Amino acid sequence: MNLIRLGKKAERRLLPVRRGALVLAYHRIADPASAPGADPWNLCVAPDHFQDHMEYVASLGCVTSLQDLAEGLANGEEPGRRIAVTFDDGYVDNLNHALPVLQRLGIPATVFFVAGNRGGVFWWDRLAALVERADPTIPLQLELAGRSLTWSGDADGGVLLDRLHRALRVLPDETRMALLDRLVDLWDVDEPNGLPRALNDDEAQALLVGGLIEPGGHTVSHPPLTEIPLHVARTEIESGRLLLQERFNRSIDAFAYPHGSAGRGTIRLVRASGFRLACLADSGSVRRGVNPLRVPRMWIDNWTGAEFRRQVHRYLTPDRGHQGA
Repeated sequence: MNLIRLGKKAERRLLPVRRGALVLAYHRIADPASAPGADPWNLCVAPDHFQDHMEYVASLGCVTSLQDLAEGLANGEEPGRRIAVTFDDGYVDNLNHALPVLQRLGIPATVFFVAGNRGGVFWWDRLAALVERADPTIPLQLELAGRSLTWSGDADGGVLLDRLHRALRVLPDETRMALLDRLVDLWDVDEPNGLPRALNDDEAQALLVGGLIEPGGHTVSHPPLTEIPLHVARTEIESGRLLLQERFNRSIDAFAYPHGSAGRGTIRLVRASGFRLACLADSGSVRRGVNPLRVPRMWIDNWTGAEFRRQVHRYLTPDRGHQGA
């Protein structure tokens, strides 16, 4: 697990919860054991757990679309006790495992697509699979766009994975792919096959047929927007929206910040690009007066149905410190 996820877990434990609408954040609907590196980023929710989650959401009778939530916020309405479902990145298992459950229960959802990936493997999954096959005691010396990454050799592959992930995520895509190719040679490992991938064009269209699922923007290549120059962030945001609008022939009005990375400058860029609502990775409920470009979400782990119900109940029921809020 990387340090960002550890921080989010601690935040969920320590911060008081205020009643309001909930936006649920999923990524993959798949067995975590099948993920590269045994799911080091905690992106997977097992299909049976996801089904339990959605059956509980449906039983509450308060599902909403992200678009309706955006309309309410724009009109100054109190969102109330409602739940919206979202998925980041656009993995193919969203079609294969999530859509049938959502269709059966009539639950709308938004999928935030990485616009530059149309059916390919995401680089972070390739990296996790390579590190899983590598010997972490082998020293490394990598030049990363003018910066050096030195690894003296350590038995902890998790630390190595986290360091490489943080270094590679700010690089241009071509540079990043070249460095991954170099790691294959340095570690003398076989290129992993059968890795999870993004939806291709036909699969994405199949996901959106019927209107239950809406597409959202998630940049071109998924960089942390606050860690790259603003002019690069502008291109990522604007081009990502334009590419998706051309791909799906519809307006793309919702956005999710990659890595939850959202500073004042990037929020201004998201607004200028035409998005009406944007989601963070910060945990919290959605209340009247929330900035529509800073909507918190509840990041979902691979919880059992019982644990999911407990977590959701914390947000839908006010705690004693916020009675009547």
